[in-house]
Amino acid sequence: MEYAAFQLLSSTDEAVQAFKEKYDFYIIPIVNPDGFAFSQTSDRMWRKNRQATTSASCVGRDINRNWPHQSWSQRGGASTSPCAQDYKGPSAGDGVETKVLKAHLDSVAAGSGLQLYMDIHSYSQLWMYRKLLASTYHFTPH
Repeated sequence: MEYAAFQLLSSTDEAVQAFKEKYDFYIIPIVNPDGFAFSQTSDRMWRKNRQATTSASCVGRDINRNWPHQSWSQRGGASTSPCAQDYKGPSAGDGVETKVLKAHLDSVAAGSGLQLYMDIHSYSQLWMYRKLLASTYHFTPH
């Protein structure tokens, strides 16, 4: 993410310059600081946050799968088991990080508007992303 931000900010290409002048970019390099720290010290392949769950022996929810979107309630693609790496959480958007990020996006949407939300993260040596156009996701101010 740091490299992508550097490339965007330092580019002198005319097309990129025009893009930067037309849009505001909000770059949040780390949304999951406790999960990131745990992946650096204890479990390199950890992907969830470190929030408590209903299971005494398992912690965390996969923030990407916790997103309060219609896909949260669909079957498949995420686990309902608190011990699974892809655990979506007990309810949509209940993760601490999810709440904060959604509140920020709602604030931007209510102010200057939101055209695109892109979630980029790595796990298991994969580059994954989610792209939501404003027309496909309803952002509402709190």
